[in-house]
Amino acid sequence: MDAIVVEDENKGKDCIKENIRGKILQLKEEKNNVIKEISRIKPDLLKLESFITNTSEDIRKLEKRINETSDRIYGKFSKFVVIGKYYVRTPNVELHLKCSS
Repeated sequence: MDAIVVEDENKGKDCIKENIRGKILQLKEEKNNVIKEISRIKPDLLKLESFITNTSEDIRKLEKRINETSDRIYGKFSKFVVIGKYYVRTPNVELHLKCSS
């Protein structure tokens, strides 16, 4: 009877080993599939990263041009501004009373 129990235990262990081997093979296959998918996607990812970098640079250049233009317009506009009863000349910050007659 002891021989039958030992034999059943060995069959159970063998079954567990086979299940583990099957799972390991399945995981290896999934790993290979993931590696293939990464290899397939990587060139597109690199293209997108390059596009984003170039677009960001273009946006920064445009922002700089917009800011320079805005500063130039504001600078011309603010050279002579009327505020209430006063003329304000901004380069020298001179205040003059507006003639009311």
